[in-house]
Amino acid sequence: MKKELVVMILIFCFTGIFGGARDIEDENYVMVLGIDENAQGGYVLTYLYQDGTKEEKKVLSLKGDDFTEIEKQYNKMAYKNLELGHIKAVLIGESLLQEDKKNKMLEELLKEDIPYLCYVYQAADAKEILEKEASEPFGLTTLLYQGFVGEKKKERVQLVDLFADGEDEKEAPLVRLDEKGIKADISVNP
Repeated sequence: MKKELVVMILIFCFTGIFGGARDIEDENYVMVLGIDENAQGGYVLTYLYQDGTKEEKKVLSLKGDDFTEIEKQYNKMAYKNLELGHIKAVLIGESLLQEDKKNKMLEELLKEDIPYLCYVYQAADAKEILEKEASEPFGLTTLLYQGFVGEKKKERVQLVDLFADGEDEKEAPLVRLDEKGIKADISVNP
């Protein structure tokens, strides 16, 4: 009898019956996060994500004073978890990379479960680029992750590099849209 009880407890623990496991259907996997500044000095977070069960990419933008407020907005309106652990790239609005705003934005990023080794790019309008990708997919996530053939051939920058000071500080490559698609100043093999 004791043996059967131990086996049943182990089965419950390893199968997630006690609520520890999350199903793929309950997740929205964010591939790219866009961060722009809103008119009030807060943030606009734009999530390019894939529904856990579908191939289709979706985009959602929310505004708030800080990332925590935006996350609360998402939780009130959504029935799925927002999974940030699979982010491949972060597009940051150029204005947020100015020294006076950069540190505050980086503090907000530290609160999130975003991989520090994901790639970072700057854009005039991150939201616009991600909305374009959701409506007319042009392989943005693949390009951001694998690299571009660009004009100026800058090195890729990872999120962890933004926390460096002085000589070690790197500038995130610029990503922009034109009539032919996406362009970036970056080399294919960093």
